[in-house]
Amino acid sequence: MNKLLIGTNPSPFSDSPSVNVVIGLVALLVGAVSCHFADAARYTWLAYATATLGVLAVGLIHARLWRHDPWRKH
Repeated sequence: MNKLLIGTNPSPFSDSPSVNVVIGLVALLVGAVSCHFADAARYTWLAYATATLGVLAVGLIHARLWRHDPWRKH
């Protein structure tokens, strides 16, 4: 198995579970505030489409960062 995939997180922050929870909570709050101000109820399909594209983009970015180890953790 690739040594890079064991115990690393594609983030400039530490690999601790507590830090991951805090980062996830902050991301969730940013998304909720953005959804509130974007009037997602009025533009339902557009909101779902842009959210899906955003999740795809973040997933691809993290996959690339995880592979190339930009933070030099190993």
